[in-house]
Amino acid sequence: MTSAAAMKWKKEAREWKVRALRRRKMGKLKDLVIAPKTRERYAVRVARFTAELADAGVPFPRSIRELDEELESAVGELWWKGAPKGWAADLLSGVQHFVPWTRKKLVASWRVYGAWNRREYPDRAPPMDRRLVLALAWWFWSRGRRRTALTVLLGFHCYVRTGELLGLRKASIAIGRDGCGVVSLGVTKGRRVEMVTVDDPALGRLLARELKEVKDGERVVEIEEKEFRQGFQAAMEEFGVAELRYKPYSLRRGGATEDFRKHGRLDRALLRGRWKGHTAARQYILEGMEMGVRMKRSPVVELGILRAAQKLTETLGRLAEAA
Repeated sequence: MTSAAAMKWKKEAREWKVRALRRRKMGKLKDLVIAPKTRERYAVRVARFTAELADAGVPFPRSIRELDEELESAVGELWWKGAPKGWAADLLSGVQHFVPWTRKKLVASWRVYGAWNRREYPDRAPPMDRRLVLALAWWFWSRGRRRTALTVLLGFHCYVRTGELLGLRKASIAIGRDGCGVVSLGVTKGRRVEMVTVDDPALGRLLARELKEVKDGERVVEIEEKEFRQGFQAAMEEFGVAELRYKPYSLRRGGATEDFRKHGRLDRALLRGRWKGHTAARQYILEGMEMGVRMKRSPVVELGILRAAQKLTETLGRLAEAA
């Protein structure tokens, strides 16, 4: 073997080793098909389905056709009992995940689910407006959760999904000297490696400053997901808007709606929101705008939200001037 060939072989061997170590940190491929939390949801619904079959003395189906018939009956039962529609979707998707060769073959069960989907108006999270987002961020900031507060603002600005937002690590965020940057989301719901830009220099600089002492592998949000959701709900109750049923996902809906109002460009919203097509993006944004118009808050509630929003704006303004 020549010296050049030997050097090339050694280089390739090092690259193989680096790739292998990186991939082992991510896990086995079969465990990366869907997110762990999604897999857990699927497992719960499929386990419940098999348990109900056993309780009824029904043997587990031995063919896809028999399985389809039992699933069709199970979806119908969930509808009749008033269960959430997501349970039916998790059941059917779960069966297809754990038994991949059933994909596109559960015709009857997906057909009745389609009927459910067409006749029941989706219970979607209403969009949050900028003022309420600032108030929510102040709620966390005033309790010493500064990184969580800035992450709330980032979620609204980039309108990423809740799971993506709470799972961000320091290494996921790259901010340049001008305050603009990129948020790497890794493998997302669409099973693609995706990213979104940070176009707000003030927010970018604040994030970069707050993350200086954070390790690359550490989460940006300094609290666990359960605590974040509990804090979110507590803030909504404190501001008097709990009955409007805002959810953490309202950050994404509100961010997309405001961005479209501001720029009037569906292609920009489509790119940042990472929807598969213009039809889905248009429906999502226009529905959000309609919901936003219908949302009514009393003057007293609005005043409390405004005061909290102003406190955060003034605090962040002083920090920016001192930097």
